[in-house]
Amino acid sequence: MKTEDKEREIFIKLCRYCAYRERSIFELKNKMLSLDIPPSKHNKFIKILEEENFLNEARYAKSFVLGKFRNNAWGRIKINHALKESKLSAELINNALNEIPEKEYEQKISSLISKKKQKYKAKNIFQTRQKIAHYLQTKGFEANLIWEILKQDIPD
Repeated sequence: MKTEDKEREIFIKLCRYCAYRERSIFELKNKMLSLDIPPSKHNKFIKILEEENFLNEARYAKSFVLGKFRNNAWGRIKINHALKESKLSAELINNALNEIPEKEYEQKISSLISKKKQKYKAKNIFQTRQKIAHYLQTKGFEANLIWEILKQDIPD
C-alpha cells in the first residue's frame, strides 16, 4: 500500500473518531498512538482535523462541561479536574465552566439535596446535612455553596 493511501486511510479513521463525539487533542494523540501512527505525523493530522473543523478544543470543553453537569450531575470542581487531565488550558476550562448558568447550578444542588434528603434518615438534622454535604462534595460541588443551599432547603 502506498504511503499516500495509508495516510488517507488513517485520516479517515481519525475523522470518524472525532465525528463520533467531541475530542480533545490529548485524546486524539492517545488514539494515534494506539493506531501506531508515528509521533512525527501527529501534528500534521491535528492541524488538518482542526482546519476541517473535526477538532476544536473550545467546543470539546463546552460540550464536556455541559454534558457532565446536566447528565452526570457533576459540580465545577470535579469537571475542572477532569478537564485538566485532558491537558486543556486554564483559559479554555474557565470559559467552558462559565457556560453553566448559575441559577441552573444552584437548582441542581437543590434537586440533589431533595433526592438525598429522602434517603438519609439520620438521628438529627445536623447529621443529615453532614451526609448530604459530603455526598455533594464528592460530586464536585463547592462546600460554601452546598452549605448555603442546605441551610435553605433543610432549615433547623
